Amino acid sequence: HSIRLEAGGTTSTYLEYRGYLGHSWYVDSTRKATLDATGLGLGVDSPDTLLHVQSSTASDLIKVSGTGTDSNPNIQIANDARAYNLQVVGARSDAFEIWDRTAGATRLSISTSGNVGIGTNAPTGLLNLMADNATPYAGASDVLLDLKRGVTNSGSAANATAIRLGNNSNGFKISYGGAADHLQFLDGGSSAVMTLVNGGTVGIGTASPICRLDLAGAGGG
Repeated sequence: HSIRLEAGGTTSTYLEYRGYLGHSWYVDSTRKATLDATGLGLGVDSPDTLLHVQSSTASDLIKVSGTGTDSNPNIQIANDARAYNLQVVGARSDAFEIWDRTAGATRLSISTSGNVGIGTNAPTGLLNLMADNATPYAGASDVLLDLKRGVTNSGSAANATAIRLGNNSNGFKISYGGAADHLQFLDGGSSAVMTLVNGGTVGIGTASPICRLDLAGAGGG
């Protein structure tokens, strides 16, 4: 069976529903949509998912927009335990975000100037990696990467901020803070190979240098 709605006048444009072709809708002679037992196909005759959108020419297939001032258009992706939004947030200067809807937290933010924030929705530099609710530093043109934790030096190495460089054999770390106001290079066993204390003293083989350059274990021979 089919149903056709045809424009009057001199135009030949029509919309037609054809039930004998898997519930299909045509504009003029071109099939635009098909609904079958698998799903809804837009631009595809045999959808293989619940919603299948296809075009041989267009690069923009789906658009979600909000026309209100500072609107928040989003797409929600969820399973039985967790939900996330892909969104543009007008209230945060139109940044693109991956928002953890379940936890109510921004996991990734990209500003309109290209700054990327992980753990913050207000990145001030090219890449901000924030943890423990840290607030990004003020932007600086010579700083491309900021790593920060929202903790203080409290005598515990657990409060350090570190990056690890390694492979399947071993991994070394460059670490700031934690036990004290210092920068350390740590070997694969997490032992401090070199320590730079704020103020200018450097220790090699010791984490507590007592002079400008303290070489622990150095001896003549």
